[in-house]
Amino acid sequence: MFRKNKKGLSEIIGYVLLIVFAVSMSAIVYSFLRTKIPKQQEKCPADVSVEIISYNLESGLLNLTIDLRNRGLFSINGISVRLKEGGKSCSVIKASCKNCSRYQARSDKILFSAKMDPSEIKTISMIYAGCVKPSEIEIAPMRFMEEGFSICESSIMKETLED
Repeated sequence: MFRKNKKGLSEIIGYVLLIVFAVSMSAIVYSFLRTKIPKQQEKCPADVSVEIISYNLESGLLNLTIDLRNRGLFSINGISVRLKEGGKSCSVIKASCKNCSRYQARSDKILFSAKMDPSEIKTISMIYAGCVKPSEIEIAPMRFMEEGFSICESSIMKETLED
């Protein structure tokens, strides 16, 4: 009588072990895949915006100076600048900020050490190459997010440069 129950008991233990093995494998696969799925990226707020108050284009010296105002509701941490001449991109060789206490300039990007608060004005100077006289400028504000600096693609400001 006990032998028949022992055989039934060993089958039940086998099924329980099989279920435990399957559940533990699914937990391992889930934890592995959870690290591989990219997290949702932070986006810039909709009310991030900059405007050019004035500019001075010295095409003989290949120099462009702009007065830039943060007209958004949020502070920005830098800008990315693109110059174009008739659809062709110009290279920004050197960029500088004249009234910034400290900043980092990396060709077409300027990162401010102190945030540029709403309504604040900064003077940016650029030396460019690859074109005679830029006809268009694009400025994208940059904000510091959890994973580093992010260019606010939805807030790119474009302006035609005229003499």
